[in-house]
Amino acid sequence: MTDVNDSREKTRRLLERAKKLFSSASSFPDLVVSEGKGLILKDVDGKSYLDFAQQTVGIGHRTPEVVEAIERQIKKLIHITGSAALTESFIDFAEKIRTLLPGRLRQGKILFCTTGTEACDYSVGLARFYTKRGIVCSYQDSFHGLTGTTLGLTGECHFRRHNVPLITETCYLPYPYCYRCSFGLCYPDCELRCLDYVEIMFETVAPPDNVAAIIVEPMQIHGGVVVPPNDYLPKLKDLCEKYNVLLLDDEVYTGIGKSGKFLAIEHWNVEPDIICLGKALGGGLPMAAVASRKEIIDSWNLCSVGGGRLGSFGGHTMVCEAASAHIETMVKNKMIENASKVGEHLLKSIRDIAVKQEKIGDVRGKGLLIGIEMIKDKKKKTPAIDEAKQVVKRALEMGLLIVRVGRYGQTLKLCPPLCVTIEEADKAVGILDEILTSTV
Repeated sequence: MTDVNDSREKTRRLLERAKKLFSSASSFPDLVVSEGKGLILKDVDGKSYLDFAQQTVGIGHRTPEVVEAIERQIKKLIHITGSAALTESFIDFAEKIRTLLPGRLRQGKILFCTTGTEACDYSVGLARFYTKRGIVCSYQDSFHGLTGTTLGLTGECHFRRHNVPLITETCYLPYPYCYRCSFGLCYPDCELRCLDYVEIMFETVAPPDNVAAIIVEPMQIHGGVVVPPNDYLPKLKDLCEKYNVLLLDDEVYTGIGKSGKFLAIEHWNVEPDIICLGKALGGGLPMAAVASRKEIIDSWNLCSVGGGRLGSFGGHTMVCEAASAHIETMVKNKMIENASKVGEHLLKSIRDIAVKQEKIGDVRGKGLLIGIEMIKDKKKKTPAIDEAKQVVKRALEMGLLIVRVGRYGQTLKLCPPLCVTIEEADKAVGILDEILTSTV
């Protein structure tokens, strides 16, 4: 993208102010944005960027239909708490979400809250209440949030270190991370040893009649954009049914079309018992939800107040109106199909350049959720952490916004909004190819 002001003086001044205000433990991005439209962000100095790091805007920045919905609703009513009254926008949005859910969940019920962390927290409480069991199984390298219950579920030691006490009665399973298999095996010859571990856990530390749920991300995004083998999630669901354990699907990151399906778990034709939604659900505004079968939600005594809301700002009136416009536009313009088409092109293009790059160990993803794992050598698979940092820094200088994820921060994550075009994807790949060829 083209520089308007190469000095970035205003950016530097604002970053200095931020460092005085916020925790020194924070890793501040070298970017302060002022506006966005579609896929393009503009910083306070006038420089433009391709946004391949979005998590929450869904179909794109400043989508006209979403902006119009906000303007229309804010003139009538901003919000009212659920214990006092319902609103039409609140009911309409719940109906829209339910029609997009798989299987029996289309006749299920919805609970609205504000953040994905809350959705995960509430969903675990719901599972425990419904089953009258205490243990919840999570995964190594997982991310479900950083407060209370969810920090206990999160399987990343970077966040867990010294943050004690954590929630008890949580067991951690090895995620099917085939590139770095916990058992040193190769798929499919491994015969899903990682899945066998679930039954070993049931036979040892977590008797299944004490287990409420297994909470799983259908793709581990924060853990490195890790995609499980095709038969893992269907067989996990079979195990849950065998032992009468609920399957809790955390779609906070992967949901709302980013994977090329409304829910990522739909790639494997698996119907979970409970779903957590967040991030892009509100089209750039704070919105999250828990969806489940009606008999599960109807059983929970926390639903006795709030009229379908958990928290004072859950199902915010103005946000519901905007989120409805966001979903309507996504469906009308076939933007999930676009995510699938452009994502397939993007994945192939990156794999084509990876062939000639010694520092790329693995390229994986679905739809517009793509990970590029950086390594120092292909035999030992030593994580190339500094090289990944260098790529992110150089990409920003060249007008491409990406971020690092993964166990060691060695994986480049590409996640553009659903409005991305083939041409914009090609620009991003061209920038990455130049960086990887010339500087890494």
